[in-house]
Amino acid sequence: MLTREAMLAAVQRRTVTEPSAVFGGDVRVQELTRAEFRAAQVAAAGLSPNEWFALNRLRQGVHAWSVGVEIDADARMELLGVLTQSNDTNADVWNAHIFAASVVDDTGKALFTPADVLAFPERDDVWDEVIRLDTIALNLSEVRPDALKAPSTDSPETTA
Repeated sequence: MLTREAMLAAVQRRTVTEPSAVFGGDVRVQELTRAEFRAAQVAAAGLSPNEWFALNRLRQGVHAWSVGVEIDADARMELLGVLTQSNDTNADVWNAHIFAASVVDDTGKALFTPADVLAFPERDDVWDEVIRLDTIALNLSEVRPDALKAPSTDSPETTA
């Protein structure tokens, strides 16, 4: 029978080291936890966790209902779009939370808070690099449409 320690070792968070000319060296990017990903969604939506959860449950319900109702695809998308408009995502807050959760030191400790990241200078090279590193974290976490569908056999480096 597996032990707790053996199971935790099997699901250790993946990390990669990525060179960054903008930040002047190598950056360690860590896989996101489900909680970190959800926290970024909630923060970017500008809602409390309870409001965000309720809005998503409503969206899921409307989607499930609209699938069973005979309406055309355009009408269904319009109906779902009305719900989507009620919560605009703040891209800067989203990027700051993903970056803060995924850029870590050698021990896996976050180097920045979202507030630190939001205080970065408003330069294209800096924010392009934040977004590039965020994309690496999201792909490593397998939460984007273009992310890995299954872990490869070439396991990325991981923190010990």
